[in-house]
Amino acid sequence: MKSAVMRNRLIFGVLFCGCLAAGCGKQEKEFPGTDSPVIKVSLQIVPQATRAQMDPISGATTFVDGDNVSVWSKGLVKDIDARYFKVGPDYALTSSNEYKYNGKQGASFFACYPPKSGSGTVGFAVKANQSEEGALAASDFMTSSVSVEDASEQAVSLPFTHRLSLFGIRLADIENVKDVVLKNAKTKVSWEMEGDVLRTEDSEISDITLGRNARVAGEEYLAIVPAQVLKGNDVAVVIRLDNGNELTWTPESDLTLESSQLIQITLSQTHGGADALVALSVLSAEWGKVESVEGMLVDEEDPM
Repeated sequence: MKSAVMRNRLIFGVLFCGCLAAGCGKQEKEFPGTDSPVIKVSLQIVPQATRAQMDPISGATTFVDGDNVSVWSKGLVKDIDARYFKVGPDYALTSSNEYKYNGKQGASFFACYPPKSGSGTVGFAVKANQSEEGALAASDFMTSSVSVEDASEQAVSLPFTHRLSLFGIRLADIENVKDVVLKNAKTKVSWEMEGDVLRTEDSEISDITLGRNARVAGEEYLAIVPAQVLKGNDVAVVIRLDNGNELTWTPESDLTLESSQLIQITLSQTHGGADALVALSVLSAEWGKVESVEGMLVDEEDPM
């Protein structure tokens, strides 16, 4: 009798241990990677693009220490949601929060400057008066979208792209200028992070005052605007003089302002008439790459 009890206990013990082993094996399949080391997220910007140090001659820009950008993510243990990250002197992005990859899986990262709140879709509007200090740079909306397949301790680099158009007016023979105004311009865009889609909104229309570019000889004025079409036969630019007079420029045909494009129009009064201006040249280039300018470059000293 005693031997039978011992035998039953032995059989029960073997079965119990077998169940534990089977359960452990099942748990490993349900939670893969639990033994993987925790990998923290590290971000940095690619130093060739941003805001405050924009060179109005070439359109090239540089992030500076202390700038903030907004960051989002998809695929982390706890995703980043419109969190401000600060640019450091080594272009590293830092936040007061810590973020981790989900095991060995990679993730997607989205960022924009100037920093904005929101989730999924972000709205942005340029400044109406870009002659004010800092307004031109504050209108330079840039975004970055990057995905990595695998988690890594190496910093993820975020390259930023200018999403709007840098619009320039150069005056060949006009002096005593008070204001240069782009008439009836669309001022607002929306950015959808998924798919990286940027749309110009039709609902926000305003006159935009251009800022004078003091770094070049002569009269040159700049503004940053969303991609749009300046309609032919409609007044596009008004030059207001110190004496109260106004000069106007009307494109002969539709003129398209494209995203990530620099466009420069040289206007002349001498060849246009009393109050009307004519365009001596219309030059376009990829923003920040002046060597790709297409069209006729008019010499500053001899516009004809």
